[in-house]
Amino acid sequence: MKKSELAKRILDSVGDLKSAYISDFNKKVLLKLADSEFAGDIDNNAIKTAEEMLRAFLNDTWPEKPQAHKYVIGSCLALAFLFQKPMHPQEKVHYVVRVENGKEHYYCPYKEAGTLCDFCVASSWEEIKST
Repeated sequence: MKKSELAKRILDSVGDLKSAYISDFNKKVLLKLADSEFAGDIDNNAIKTAEEMLRAFLNDTWPEKPQAHKYVIGSCLALAFLFQKPMHPQEKVHYVVRVENGKEHYYCPYKEAGTLCDFCVASSWEEIKST
């Protein structure tokens, strides 16, 4: 899938960004998405798997607010596959950012293999100890 196609699909799926069900963090991500252009391709299977895992996670952990799920899913997909940024707000998980050779590297204390974390650009907290 083209990155530009994913961006359009996300924006089409979330629709109105004035909803009471969208957090400030997700709104900021989705507004930035609307103002961005992307080139290149992404693995369609990875997108599909991430989206399925996000839906299952939100249905299990936040069933009382299904109206908000599309904003979380859209934001997470944009962060993971388009912006190459951590999926959580920094103030939520307190990841560490190190800049090496002009490139940002993220280290998350909650990174867990075999979960949605596999799609996040952040490395595990353990890796920061070895750098």
